[in-house]
Amino acid sequence: MQNQHIPPCAKETRALARETLKGQWPIAILVNFLAGILGGSGSSSPQFNVDLSGLDFNVDLPTPPSDDIGIIGGSDFAVQFSTALQSLWPILIPFVISVLAVSLVFLVIGPCIHWGLCRFRLGLVDGEQPGVGTLFSGFGNMFLKALGLSLVQAVIIFLISLAVFIPAMVIGIVSAIFETTVVLIPLIFVIAIAGSAAMIIVAYRFSMSFYILADNPDMDIMGTLHESARMMKGNKWRLFCLQISFIGWSLLCVLTGGLGAIVLAPYTGQAEAVFYHHVSGRAAVREAVEELAEISEGL
Repeated sequence: MQNQHIPPCAKETRALARETLKGQWPIAILVNFLAGILGGSGSSSPQFNVDLSGLDFNVDLPTPPSDDIGIIGGSDFAVQFSTALQSLWPILIPFVISVLAVSLVFLVIGPCIHWGLCRFRLGLVDGEQPGVGTLFSGFGNMFLKALGLSLVQAVIIFLISLAVFIPAMVIGIVSAIFETTVVLIPLIFVIAIAGSAAMIIVAYRFSMSFYILADNPDMDIMGTLHESARMMKGNKWRLFCLQISFIGWSLLCVLTGGLGAIVLAPYTGQAEAVFYHHVSGRAAVREAVEELAEISEGL
């Protein structure tokens, strides 16, 4: 059954987001900034793209130049550069290891931070005044569930990308063997585009999962994903339109050298929370409760 809770248009959603941020801009900016540096403000499907395959830990010094080559001005510089690189390598290795370790930590704690960020945004939507502590409130009992939800989403995205990569690779091999690139290479591009579209659709399908988990902490992981898929049925395009409506603000951020993102991040995030508030039916329930309260007062 298609979800019947229709969110307002992008313009109205942005206006409602600004309304929830009135008087809360400083704390919202701080919380979103902290979430950003801790790896919890991005997608709920983390990516760990560190490739060490190109690193060579065995540095071979070049053969000292002969007297004939030494006449060339650049040979001495090459030897000096190689020597300097060898002396710096003991520093570079710990640096690379440190970067990998920090990335791994962010990969692990990021989902829990993201859960806390969603809870913070929903608190603003509900008229509360959540503090910075809300960002870290999931480390008590939601850490494993938030991490599990993120990993399940990552696995699903990976399987979809694998389903695209394998046929494209087979077609590439066949085209190389039979030299039929004129026909098969365009087919690879078609498969790649279709696969990318599929991954985007899946991302939108599960886009509300962390808000659902923040709103319903007792819900299991698969139930959260199923509920997000049900909720976003017929609403993926509406969320896309909301996100694309911030393109003007994004361009302004570019003109400010990226500094404007400090303000834009809580704005776009709050608009997303307002979107969830309506598409989940929370707004309809609140309106019904308010109407009943008015009726009760009138009796």
